[in-house]
Amino acid sequence: MMRFFGVFMRYTRVVMPDNSFAELPKPSFMPDLLKDEGVKPPMPAPGMEKLIEGSKPAVPPLGSEPVEPPLEAVQAPETRIATVPEKAYRIVVGAKAVVYGDEKEWEYLYKLSMQKGISDFEFTEGLPLVYYRYGQLCHDSWLVTPDFMEAMCKRMSIKYGEEADRSLFGYSMRFRVHTFRTQKLFSAVWRLMPEKIMSIEDVRLTESLVEGFCSLSTGLVLFCGQTGAGKSSSIAALLLERAKRKRELVITLEDPIEYIFPLEGLPSRFLQREVGDDVIDFPYGLRAALRMAPKVIVVGEIRDKETAEVAVHASETGHVVVSTLHTGDVVESIRRLLVFFADNETGARMVLSNTLKLVVCQALLPRRDVEGRIPLHEILVNYGTAGTAVSNQIARGDWKSLTNYVDTNSSSGQLSFKRCAEAMVKQGLISPDVAKRFNRTPGLI
Repeated sequence: MMRFFGVFMRYTRVVMPDNSFAELPKPSFMPDLLKDEGVKPPMPAPGMEKLIEGSKPAVPPLGSEPVEPPLEAVQAPETRIATVPEKAYRIVVGAKAVVYGDEKEWEYLYKLSMQKGISDFEFTEGLPLVYYRYGQLCHDSWLVTPDFMEAMCKRMSIKYGEEADRSLFGYSMRFRVHTFRTQKLFSAVWRLMPEKIMSIEDVRLTESLVEGFCSLSTGLVLFCGQTGAGKSSSIAALLLERAKRKRELVITLEDPIEYIFPLEGLPSRFLQREVGDDVIDFPYGLRAALRMAPKVIVVGEIRDKETAEVAVHASETGHVVVSTLHTGDVVESIRRLLVFFADNETGARMVLSNTLKLVVCQALLPRRDVEGRIPLHEILVNYGTAGTAVSNQIARGDWKSLTNYVDTNSSSGQLSFKRCAEAMVKQGLISPDVAKRFNRTPGLI
């Protein structure tokens, strides 16, 4: 009780001696998504309806009042707090915040996760839940309690308050979870992992890229983009397509495991290892993988010099190595990788000119034709007819020429963000205003 009351004190700052209300700042507020979907959230836990005598605001059940204005137009009502009986906590946010009990809260999250466009949830004890839908932040009216956070930690076998990355299973749903502290409050972010691996058509990868990737016998492949850009979805789609065509062993090193590949029904075999549970870290897992006779090794992310060195070495010794970077375009991705080899950049450029076979950068843009988002790609191919030109430009560090080559040589499989955006504008998939963000030549679109 004292911990939760402490949460109240941190955010109300003043609780008057006569039990009068203390006014809080006015956060932005968005009506619950579930109202429009016909999903009824659970009722409050027993004993939660009664507030202290003399302060009984009418609190309707969650989802009972549809609100029409869009996110930008909705103004938050007054936020107040009252002292409550022992074992019955409640914070009133515009007379709509609700605390759920037992398994009701997990059932509510499951039903919310099933709605279209939902991707990430953010939980902070003492504050209402927020989540992303089609990349836009939405405010829910369910209050996150310390009890819920403790239950979450037990499900993931971690200590309360511990900073960790784990997978979380519940109601046939899978989440990638990161727990942490913020201003002494315990928080967590859940990334919803789809059960089904997307198809090549869903992730909109070009046919030439798919054929090229499935034909690679060695080399380094990078998928790049911001967090939440769909890199993992594209990699999973490509790996599954390759696994349908070849008989080989694929080892993945992930932190944590995201997509689950089938163990049967494919010519290839997947072995998925999770950092922290199955392997100590990425560098150790990479070195161990080299002794397991794989053909393809997937590294969740190149985070440090040691991982970069082992990944490049593996790509030189007859393996296809797939990994990710948080970078904006193909040239930036190569230069970011070279930062790990700053003590010998010239030699590193020579090595990468031969081992780096494919760079795919990705962004998700709001669609114009229907609700949702659509992937936009920039692709650098360093094999086939493009191999010599791209290899020479990487070896020289001629980044300006490489940028121009990607933009003007679509016949060899290259694709720039600008050209991809132009094509999507012509198809009516995105608006010209959205496309201009990826246009290096002002006025073209």
